[in-house]
Amino acid sequence: MENFDFVITLQVKEEGRKQMFEPEYENITCPKCLTREVYFDREMGHYCMFCGHQFSTEEMEMLLEHELCNASADK
Repeated sequence: MENFDFVITLQVKEEGRKQMFEPEYENITCPKCLTREVYFDREMGHYCMFCGHQFSTEEMEMLLEHELCNASADK
């Protein structure tokens, strides 16, 4: 009976994986750990993959403005 439960559990996990959303890489530097690991996920919002910090809407607006200023200064 234990093997049957294991098979059902695997099927449920595999079905859940198919519905997962692939996070979008944002190419923004995380101010907490200074790596370019900021991603966007529909459920979590914006977060740093490296340190795990989740960004508020205000933080993301500030980071985007900062990245835009740096991009225009580089040109």
